Amino acid sequence: MSDPDPILIHHLKPRNFLSFGPENEGIELKALNLFIGPNGSGKSNLIEAINLMRAAGPLISFEN
Repeated sequence: MSDPDPILIHHLKPRNFLSFGPENEGIELKALNLFIGPNGSGKSNLIEAINLMRAAGPLISFEN
């Protein structure tokens, strides 16, 4: 049994999630991404948002 094709996220705009407020530009994503920034800038929170979406899987729609 093979794994299904991976989902590539092109744009992520978390709202009201951890360090992300209601208004932000979001982040454009490619096949490989590096998150570099000072402590407290939200790098780990962005990874947590991605992990939450992966865990939710088929329970939510990723469109929009």
